[in-house]
Amino acid sequence: MKQRKIGIMHVVFSASMIEGMPPDAIGAFVPVVLDVESEDNFAEFVHVFHKQLGNGYYEVDLLYTEPLIENLTVERLLQTSISNDLPTSNFAWGSFFCYDDFIGERRTITSAFENVCKYNNITCDESILFSLLQESKRRWICIAHVLPSKHEEYYVPNGLGAFVPVVADAKSKKEFEKVVRSTLEEIMLFSVIEISEMELLTPNRYKALSKDFQDAIDHLLPIFPIAVSSFEHYTAID
Repeated sequence: MKQRKIGIMHVVFSASMIEGMPPDAIGAFVPVVLDVESEDNFAEFVHVFHKQLGNGYYEVDLLYTEPLIENLTVERLLQTSISNDLPTSNFAWGSFFCYDDFIGERRTITSAFENVCKYNNITCDESILFSLLQESKRRWICIAHVLPSKHEEYYVPNGLGAFVPVVADAKSKKEFEKVVRSTLEEIMLFSVIEISEMELLTPNRYKALSKDFQDAIDHLLPIFPIAVSSFEHYTAID
């Protein structure tokens, strides 16, 4: 027997621009109502979600659900009156509560989580947010300073070193640096001097990157978890 539930969905944006979202948003919490027999059916919802809203989302997770007590919440969620049957294959979602930072004075992940709970009458359990911050990956960008590679594909005659922008997914700056360093050294055979300018990759920053770099970012793979741009080589030290 199906049960109607209301919950919180966490969406991490890909670096591509998403229509209607704040230009620097990196993620959002979204209220969702589901008529499902079990939360395993959430995979169907994710498919519908991507199909309707496009491919600007590279991670979608259902964080929390609770039984829906009254349809008033659903009407508020959808901002319309509905019948007993939900549209969109027994799923519906409401407004995006976006965030563009984890801490600081901008729209933070904490305030976005609190607001999605407050405005949709959802139990606000801070342990959910804490677990999310510990486990969820984000897309980061940095500049890597490397010495010449022993790999012939990346060898540059007379090159003393190079700087290269690198993107990867990681849970934290520390993990991001580890992923970048290990891939550059163990797979691409560079010696890494320094990883600098580490920050989250926002849609605005992504939009300014070259098309080739964007394509590499959009096709990150576990076997090769970083995307690299053009190497800026130098042959002399000032």
